Amino acid sequence: MLALDGRFLHDAGVDASRIRGAIGLAGPYDFLPFDVDATRHAFAAAPDPAQTQPIQFARANAPPLLLLWGADDRTVGRRNLEGLSAAMRGAGGAIESKVYQDVDHIEILLALSRPFRGRAPVLTDVSAFAHRVTA
Repeated sequence: MLALDGRFLHDAGVDASRIRGAIGLAGPYDFLPFDVDATRHAFAAAPDPAQTQPIQFARANAPPLLLLWGADDRTVGRRNLEGLSAAMRGAGGAIESKVYQDVDHIEILLALSRPFRGRAPVLTDVSAFAHRVTA
């Protein structure tokens, strides 16, 4: 949301152009309806539920996005990755996405740590993206 919905940065007094890119690791980007307790507790009182969805803010002038997801993730569904990727492409935004086979919601994060780096090249992909967008 920080990368896509400019209101957050504006309200914090941060120039949005300072955000050179954003990386999403197994993120929820399109999770309406609120069908699990976690989303109901966090967002059910929102005056406009659509405004809680990152997919609603896909735009051409958004910072480049790298979205990563594990094919065995049963916490955040693949539609989140595919939906935001399609919305960004449709808006003319810069988007890259990668799906790691045999990786679940927790393992994608664990793959950043030294003992679990062999599970998926998450750190390599994140580092390469960060270098590209900050060069």
